[in-house]
Amino acid sequence: MKSSFIKDLESDKEFLQDLLEDWENVEQDPKLDNFLKKIKEIQKQDPKRKIIVFSMFADTINYLSEKLNDRVLVVS
Repeated sequence: MKSSFIKDLESDKEFLQDLLEDWENVEQDPKLDNFLKKIKEIQKQDPKRKIIVFSMFADTINYLSEKLNDRVLVVS
């Protein structure tokens, strides 16, 4: 191993910790805002319409479900 390997790892660790801190402070999600806007438009046009959301990732669906429930857009 090169002598700089540990130093590089420490630098990466510091960078990732800073990134995590920044991520935890994010309050806006433009993609979510756009998604919610589209959902509201559909609901306004046809309040009884069912909306199904597909995603490749369960984490995405869990995130959307949480955010939608926070905004009382999903009726369980």
